[in-house]
Amino acid sequence: IMKYHREKESIAFLVIKDGKLLTEKYFNEGSQTHLSGVWSVTKTYTTFLILKAVEDGLIASIDDPVKKYIPELNLAQKDTLTLRHLASMSAGLYWEEWSHEPLALITKLNFYHDLEKFTIEDMCAIGEPGRVQHYNSGGTQMLGTVLKRVLGKKTITDYLSEKFWQPLGYEHDGLFIVDSKEHGNEKAFGGIVSTARNVSKLGQLILNEGVWDGKRILSDSAMQLIKTIPYNNTTYTYGLWTGLYEGSRFYYQSGVKGQLCITFPKHNIVITRLGHKTSPRQNIEDVKPDTYELI
Repeated sequence: IMKYHREKESIAFLVIKDGKLLTEKYFNEGSQTHLSGVWSVTKTYTTFLILKAVEDGLIASIDDPVKKYIPELNLAQKDTLTLRHLASMSAGLYWEEWSHEPLALITKLNFYHDLEKFTIEDMCAIGEPGRVQHYNSGGTQMLGTVLKRVLGKKTITDYLSEKFWQPLGYEHDGLFIVDSKEHGNEKAFGGIVSTARNVSKLGQLILNEGVWDGKRILSDSAMQLIKTIPYNNTTYTYGLWTGLYEGSRFYYQSGVKGQLCITFPKHNIVITRLGHKTSPRQNIEDVKPDTYELI
């Protein structure tokens, strides 16, 4: 395991077993208080906030059409595209997540100054929603636009702090990267900066079936939903990746550089790893090889 951490340039490795911290190791610049960009681990928070907004009555249903909240959306499938499609990576929208072209949508998403405008004007349909699992950061940012609109004067940061950060007793402050000072749109697809201990909290909440210190944080129906594989998906549920290890299902939050928070119910364990490198995959929809190695 130390060879793995050296080769992949890990900065943090935590194992929580039966709710107790079993292993906590830091490497290179890592430490208990080190803030690290967790990239697409953010997508789990964004989806959970959508589910929380449904619980709070801010959103009527996860099956609401996106155009209900973004009426100016100009998509061929605007009448059929729902929040559920976006949350489950089954939106039928054009996207190339691994593109390195300077004019690619993923490049613009990372550097554009107005992400609300991006989600309205730059996304385009290529298929029917609910037919094919297709990982899409732009779709998650569209959920961020929905959140922004239903929250009114609150920011996504405010809502995250109120509904998860404070109730779960996060040990350190985090940051949420925004697109610009002018617009202040949080990067809902990958903008959270946090510590390894903080990242582990949401993994433990999933293991706890949405309960923390005897208090329900996410409804039982929401917890059942996020563990359900929808449509024709194989490795993605709602804001969570999933796979099988020796026949038993696990769930994981995942960032582009190998940031991982794995929840493995069979063994009542949470594994968190932050770092700079990850093992290659043939297809973006494949389960990350690192999850098997770490488990």
